[in-house]
Amino acid sequence: MPKSKMLSRAEIAKMSPEKVQELMEARISDIGRETEKHAKLASDIGDIGLDVDIAGMRLSDIQAHQEAMQASICELVVGLDVSVNAIDGHITSLQQATVGEKLVGYFSKATANDMREKRIRGANLRTNLNNLLAKSDRIAAILKEQLNTISGQQDVISQSLQSVSEEREQVIEEMTGLTSELDRLTADISQLQEKITAETDLKVRSKLETEYRELVGQFEQKKTREQELLAASNTLEKHAKNYEIYRSSLNDQAGAQRTLITVLEKDTVARINQWDALVESMKTAAIQESAHAIREVGAAVDRKAIQIVASVAAASQDRLGDMLNSHHSTLAFQAKVEEERETARDEFENLLSDLLEKHQAGRS
Repeated sequence: MPKSKMLSRAEIAKMSPEKVQELMEARISDIGRETEKHAKLASDIGDIGLDVDIAGMRLSDIQAHQEAMQASICELVVGLDVSVNAIDGHITSLQQATVGEKLVGYFSKATANDMREKRIRGANLRTNLNNLLAKSDRIAAILKEQLNTISGQQDVISQSLQSVSEEREQVIEEMTGLTSELDRLTADISQLQEKITAETDLKVRSKLETEYRELVGQFEQKKTREQELLAASNTLEKHAKNYEIYRSSLNDQAGAQRTLITVLEKDTVARINQWDALVESMKTAAIQESAHAIREVGAAVDRKAIQIVASVAAASQDRLGDMLNSHHSTLAFQAKVEEERETARDEFENLLSDLLEKHQAGRS
């Protein structure tokens, strides 16, 4: 539905008092529709969730969800400011004499003032201001619902981190035992090689070679298992780091959420008292500087909006810094793992080469 057309003073001057009153009522309806639009936006914000796929979701994805929610809430706060300004304009128009009041004023200034005061007393400003307070309460309710969701995700992430850490400890423990077994097998294989080399009896040497092959087979199986455990340990460590990043991000989000809730709740309590006093002042002192009082309300909303936007930006930068730091740590870890893997491979190839040379020497 289109908004009421904004008319110039000259056009308003040509209208009858009834037409001017109708125009004012249309402007109030515009304000109501604007408020309902922000209420719909608030409902949309409530539908935004953090459905985290622990294994497949990237940190940037969950960051995007949060940024979308924060941006929508900021837009809603700014929208409330627009509504306040619209009401401010409506109140300003109420303080100006209508065409009918101006005409009466030519004959009786007192009668014109009485007409204007009666019109101001009949204006339903309290309903519009209460509407804005209801929207602020709705924003706070949405933030609390989302805070509960974030808290639930924090529990899931923390439990998953603990589970992965415990599983990796078990893997490392098995790897430690396996390393000892490999060292023992290496020593046994080396001793057998020496015996085979020194043995001149063909039958005994054949038996030693059979034992040698069995030990080599055991060594290869355990070496393969060691590779599996190493891969598992690396994977678990990677997921542990990811869980730490998720947990840190969710903690930051929850902190920002609680801050916004506190600010909005305190704003609402303050505005109930302030706006009640404003309405009563308009009714009892219509000639006083009510327009200045409303501008102060708008300035208060501006200050709160700036505080909220600044806190969102600061929290976003903090989380971005955490993400960048963790990324460098991941790169350093990957480089270390790659270096260790290459070293292990070289050692294995050298060992295999030695074994082959000794094996060939034994056959010659």
